[in-house]
Amino acid sequence: FIYLQIGSLYEELENYLQAIEFYKKVVPPSEETFEAVFSAGRCYTKINAVEEAIKTYEQLATFSPKNNEFRIGGLLLLGGIYEARKQQQDALRIYQDVSSNSTNPEWSSAAREKINTLQGGR
Repeated sequence: FIYLQIGSLYEELENYLQAIEFYKKVVPPSEETFEAVFSAGRCYTKINAVEEAIKTYEQLATFSPKNNEFRIGGLLLLGGIYEARKQQQDALRIYQDVSSNSTNPEWSSAAREKINTLQGGR
């Protein structure tokens, strides 16, 4: 818990590399792991380290419980990255995960819309 808090403070100070280092210290399995990985991915995005953000968000795909809000939020961001990079199959995989596992009806609906769009409106 303390590493997550310190990481958040560094992130607020826009010291993203230091924030990432503290987020990485949050050890699974813990409730904080979801938020730490999500936050690290966000920091990588802020410093334009897209490949690292992808690797970080992809970790969330393996986490359980599948309906964790940080997991789902990170996957939605990952899907957007894949879409921007024209990696439709990867985006579809991620949005299908969100659609199947999110307990938030708005997020599930948005994921289904993305799936429909990526499949050409089928």
